[in-house]
Amino acid sequence: MSDINISDRLSQEKQTITIKEGVTFEVDCSAETMIKAQEKFKKGADLNTMFEIIHLLLVEENAIEIIKGMKLKAKHIETIVLAIMAQVQEVPFEEMEKRFRENTAE
Repeated sequence: MSDINISDRLSQEKQTITIKEGVTFEVDCSAETMIKAQEKFKKGADLNTMFEIIHLLLVEENAIEIIKGMKLKAKHIETIVLAIMAQVQEVPFEEMEKRFRENTAE
């Protein structure tokens, strides 16, 4: 049997989100981290859970402090989490936003 080369399908391209000009964070899109975040995401969308997801998925250690220092509204924190989850699941932001709205409407 010949070799099956799937190296081009296993992209290791860094995924990032930009919150404002000059503030960009790398997202940890590893399978293990994604599963942990999805479990937290399914439990609810309270502010503490959102910060836990942010802490879990953003590579930069002081990301939480930077984000909290921006004094954002809860709606903005939700938007950050949705952007992170979109990167992790490799779907457009709008798709993740739609999924979230459908799940919270139930």
